[in-house]
Amino acid sequence: MVLAWRNSPAVRQHMYTTHQISEQEHKAWFERIITDPEVRWFIHENADNEPDGVVGFTRYDKSRQSACWGFYLGEKRQSGDGLLLGIDGLDAAFSMLNLSKLNAEVLEGNEKSLAFHRRLGFVEEGPLKNYHRENSTSKNLYRFVIFPHTWQARKPELLKQLAERHEI
Repeated sequence: MVLAWRNSPAVRQHMYTTHQISEQEHKAWFERIITDPEVRWFIHENADNEPDGVVGFTRYDKSRQSACWGFYLGEKRQSGDGLLLGIDGLDAAFSMLNLSKLNAEVLEGNEKSLAFHRRLGFVEEGPLKNYHRENSTSKNLYRFVIFPHTWQARKPELLKQLAERHEI
């Protein structure tokens, strides 16, 4: 399921690795992440308790209470699924993992993700110019950060928006 989501063109176009991932590559990745102390991956469930995406934390440093996150939704998407994934992911970062700082990286051209991070309350730390090279093209990388106090201040408004969408 996760391999299919990861290999969807909508997800791949905005990742560091844009080629079709083989089952063998995926299994090797999975074996690495289940033993790597700097990685935490979670299957996310939508409001109907059905798997709809993943949230991953990399460069997880328990002593520094920091990590970098990434996420993607599967093919079956309903209105509000992305927002719910973001809310749940940030809750996991600051309560389950007890982070004091969460970083995010967004490649140039991924306008939806840039807007999404700003909507969640992330602030931009600045672009890294020509950071990612793909084929003969270089892309900037935008770094974002969010802190627990910022998230706690932003969360009520996002929950309200989510409730209005789902009338819950």
